[in-house]
Amino acid sequence: MMRKYNVVPCGRRWGKTRYQLIRAGLRALRGEYYGWFAPNYKYLEEPWREFNRMFAPAISRSNATDRIIEFKTGGKVDFWTLDDPRAGRSRKYHEVGVDEAGYVSDLCDIWTASILPTLTDYDGQGNFYGTPDGRNDFYTLWQYGLDDKQPDWGAFSRPTTNNPYMSADVVEGIRNSPGMDSRTFAQEYEAEFIDDNIAYLFVPWMFEERFITPDKVPTLTQWYRGWDTATGDKQINDDTATVKCAFDPYGNLFLRGFESKKLNPAELNTWAAQIIERDGPSCYQVIEAAVTGYGIAGYMQNRDAWKKLIKLQSVNGSKRDGQGDKRKRASVWAGHAYDRKVYIVKEGQWEKAYNCFLNFTGDKTRNEEDHFVDAVSIVTTFLKESKSTHEETNIINRHAFKLGLGK
Repeated sequence: MMRKYNVVPCGRRWGKTRYQLIRAGLRALRGEYYGWFAPNYKYLEEPWREFNRMFAPAISRSNATDRIIEFKTGGKVDFWTLDDPRAGRSRKYHEVGVDEAGYVSDLCDIWTASILPTLTDYDGQGNFYGTPDGRNDFYTLWQYGLDDKQPDWGAFSRPTTNNPYMSADVVEGIRNSPGMDSRTFAQEYEAEFIDDNIAYLFVPWMFEERFITPDKVPTLTQWYRGWDTATGDKQINDDTATVKCAFDPYGNLFLRGFESKKLNPAELNTWAAQIIERDGPSCYQVIEAAVTGYGIAGYMQNRDAWKKLIKLQSVNGSKRDGQGDKRKRASVWAGHAYDRKVYIVKEGQWEKAYNCFLNFTGDKTRNEEDHFVDAVSIVTTFLKESKSTHEETNIINRHAFKLGLGK
């Protein structure tokens, strides 16, 4: 039975947004007011369009600028993004819903300071929907819902397979697919709150008996080389690192070809060209979509044989708790290490890379040497999220980096 405030973590594709659309529409049909809150516009656009489609016959006015939908019954639905933590102030609602609550930074503060007061006039209901994303504020609210001493709070969780329209075989295929680890599956599809606040993501036991010589590497269909390039004023003093990565059919991740060096921009392109030439046409080059990354991509575009190998990947992530982007994106492959599915090939600077892995926390205040971690993270992020964050070429003026290769 639902309570006044409800925390609803569910697996991917369970139907959380659809459920919220129906609740918001029913409120408006009764002449009541509903407040819809989302982390940012990326998570607001599709629900906005779908709500307009679903309830078109009952809508009297839809204002796309202010994100307000008014019903013929006198009801209203306001759509807000929580990029502005003051969203919703001065409004009053019979019910509010926070969509993708796991991705809202400072959710508890925003709830108490801005959203909760909007329920005062009508003694309204507040609901939080989302897929877990570590043990952040969404997890804190989940604990309220489980606490018997909090009678106004409820907690309800369901896995993806609870959706009758989702095939259990499809979900099981995802569980066993290459690139999926047990921690990620538990979070994304079984709606478990995974503790991601361990100081070090990688510890020695994860790699025991996982070091192999090049002759022991199995035949793999596709290799991807990740590039973490030094940027800005740190470029001369910071390493650029690169690692070749590939998955086998069983979800094991193989890492080889470890290289790192301190280089200026001109040296970087020349050094990268030597490595790319050595890799050959069977290896994609996955480059961070950042200043010096664009430089390597631009350099590659001057040769048709290389141009098709370019994969530019954005790797921005959550910055909560002072950990920053690096820990967030490293967690994509840390789960494979946790499952003992990461193999390190004794090739190039593999010992330096291994030491980098073991000392990695993602804490920006530590000034860590995390280049090899980032190089792998860029590849695993590309393989899991490229549909939403991958940039296609041409991305820059191809004539901006004429340093000698030509076409």
